[in-house]
Amino acid sequence: SYFNLSSHNNSNGVLDHSVHLPSEFYTPVDENLIPTREVKSVESDPSMDLRSGKIMSDALLEFGITKGGHSKEDMKKYLKGSRCASDIATCGSSTETPGAACGFDHNYIVLKKSEGLNLAATVDDAASKRRMSVWTDAPGVQFYTANYLDGDSKSLDPNICKDSACYGQWQAFCVETQNYPDSVMDGDGDGGLFANGKCVILRPDSPKYSHHVEYHIGPIGKKQKN
Repeated sequence: SYFNLSSHNNSNGVLDHSVHLPSEFYTPVDENLIPTREVKSVESDPSMDLRSGKIMSDALLEFGITKGGHSKEDMKKYLKGSRCASDIATCGSSTETPGAACGFDHNYIVLKKSEGLNLAATVDDAASKRRMSVWTDAPGVQFYTANYLDGDSKSLDPNICKDSACYGQWQAFCVETQNYPDSVMDGDGDGGLFANGKCVILRPDSPKYSHHVEYHIGPIGKKQKN
């Protein structure tokens, strides 16, 4: 699901939202946005560190400079532009993901503090005073900033979006709880950290699989969960 806590057609998208992921580790991706099976500390990769919370535009600015191969000036132009068609920011040829739409599309490792539900993410919109927190017992969470939206939705089908709106890059965000992407290929794993998020393969004689997620939406400042 895509979320925008201000308004679905807000001209500034989710750039004014603030995002907090308590995760201490994430799984880097290759040029095809597939996890490399490395588990990397956000401490050593500040553009991926969302533990203290960041305004979305600041997080994307830092990401675009360190991961997208852009200058600070160019990223500011993208952030202030239409975020549609030719104004879409893509990653440079010398980056880890050349040609990919610029922004977050990464699996973070949920910080496990209990055997039950753990906080995966909190997103705030100061203007509307809305907060969304996501709790889960899954090992991973995919954080995605709608990098591939390009404003062409109306030309495809005027009924595809609410009020026939056209959604540009960074118009929304996704927080998707999961096992680690592509980990089904790891068999029983190698005993490393990536194996901790191994996908479950369902077979006729296997136990049932389930994981739990709760989305809590309410006013900023109101206690949503212990």
